[in-house]
Amino acid sequence: MLSGCYAYVPLGGVEPSAGARVEAELTVFGSDTLARYLGPGVNTLRGDVVTTESSAFVLSVTAVEDRAGRVMSWSREQSGSGGGVPR
Repeated sequence: MLSGCYAYVPLGGVEPSAGARVEAELTVFGSDTLARYLGPGVNTLRGDVVTTESSAFVLSVTAVEDRAGRVMSWSREQSGSGGGVPR
């Protein structure tokens, strides 16, 4: 059995650096916009920051969670090849 200790906290205006582990909660609009990259109904992304830009984050995705609470593992594919996850 594996276990871990972690806590998710809001960024609070702090810019995450490359390599930081993050969890991003998507709005319904964001979920719909990114559905062609992430799949339908995804409301949470988990992964590591690859780059940050003024309008988006690019993540190396380790998992997504849909609105029904199902978690699907990813193999570090980059989020949204159309420019990342909008802020």
